[in-house]
Amino acid sequence: MEGGGMSSTILAVVSDYNTRTRLYHLASELDLSVDFCETIGNAIGRLRFYNYAAIIVDFDSVSIKPDQVVEGMRKVALGIPLLAVVNRTQARSADQFQVGQIVGLIVKPIEAKAFSEAMQKLAVVSAV
Repeated sequence: MEGGGMSSTILAVVSDYNTRTRLYHLASELDLSVDFCETIGNAIGRLRFYNYAAIIVDFDSVSIKPDQVVEGMRKVALGIPLLAVVNRTQARSADQFQVGQIVGLIVKPIEAKAFSEAMQKLAVVSAV
């Protein structure tokens, strides 16, 4: 896969070990590098200094509302596409994730196909 000049590092906000491991493996298969943070505050700190291609937030393991995440990210990461990882229950009430900058949902357990499709979608989104 051709990387181009763009940063292809993704920031993932995940506090759950299993999900972190899963995302790490899936991203490696697609030649993507991932920086992991456990909290949104942590992520915002990183976003001040580093440029990321996308941000993945595991709303299943991080106890924070989607609109608050977007609010916090807006200050430092305007225009970086956000992807939400959710559990099945959250996916059923998906309207809470229809917030600006959240471009897609991945439902747990995270399947390789769903992940790679989401990454392709992000590549399209961030190329605009």
